[in-house]
Amino acid sequence: MSAVPIDPQLEYNFSRAGRAGVQRSGQVPRVADVSDRWVDAAARSLIARCYQPLTVVPAAVPGAAAATVAPGQKTRSALVDASTPLPAILYLHGGAWVGGDLESCDLLCRTLANACRALVVALDYRRAPDAALLDALAAVRWMRSEAAALGIDPQRIAIAGDEAGAHLAVRTLVALRDAGDLPLVMQVLISPVLDLADSAFSNSAIRSSGLAESVQRPAIERHLDAVVSQLQQGRDRAFANVASLDGPALSPLRTPSLVGLPPAFVLNAGADPVLEHGKRWVERLHAAGIEATHECFEGMVHGFVFMGGELAGASHAMARMTQQLRPALRRRFT
Repeated sequence: MSAVPIDPQLEYNFSRAGRAGVQRSGQVPRVADVSDRWVDAAARSLIARCYQPLTVVPAAVPGAAAATVAPGQKTRSALVDASTPLPAILYLHGGAWVGGDLESCDLLCRTLANACRALVVALDYRRAPDAALLDALAAVRWMRSEAAALGIDPQRIAIAGDEAGAHLAVRTLVALRDAGDLPLVMQVLISPVLDLADSAFSNSAIRSSGLAESVQRPAIERHLDAVVSQLQQGRDRAFANVASLDGPALSPLRTPSLVGLPPAFVLNAGADPVLEHGKRWVERLHAAGIEATHECFEGMVHGFVFMGGELAGASHAMARMTQQLRPALRRRFT
């Protein structure tokens, strides 16, 4: 297989900042409202940050006032019709199980809210494995029980997450299915980590990922080395008291049956330590008869989605997530 050239914009960012080339940045889209609410979970209150979308009308409409809703996209904005329940997306941030916070996914949540015309709820979940799952389940059930107050349709909720947050999203979906809860309408997973017992978190796997040689390749490899190290150290720290990582409770790729899970959209970078996890998850969903799409963004590296307007590939990835989510959010389960 021929080597894939590193994306020119990505390479330029690394030329400016070296290993810091992939940062969570970009122009902040304006939304109708951002508010923190409280979710009760296991005698503890969690912050759920709610992003209320703007409606979007092309700026070419006479008299439209320009507002940046997504990087490079000029629109006119107005508050959504409060009388019509919105679909909703629960978002679980990444951070290698020990890091990450609500600020780390702010740009993405704002963009998704506007692009999908949905209420996005970002959850500040606890890091301990069992507590994190309880928190995510509590958030789904809170969104359904408080649907009227939130202005959402409880039968049109999707779940999304990146990296460790995607791992938690899948664990949540399996737990909801096993408990007999109403299914969610879709799962959107960004660089999901789905097999904690996988020994393939390795530098050699990254360096053979097919990226072409370039002036900035050493800096990009240092970035990937840091990603691998963060994943390894985060896994070892977060799951230090777990006897085994190879059971389905913590490694969803080893779940015996995926029947009953919702459709999926999974995306990875071409140079991504968990690229095979995304591919294998989609293959398993297909084998279970579930609609699923995997997209690999060649020439990109782990974390590229969070570069926002600074990277056209990130904007393209956001557009593809939106294209997959919007029709799914129109479906209702009864």
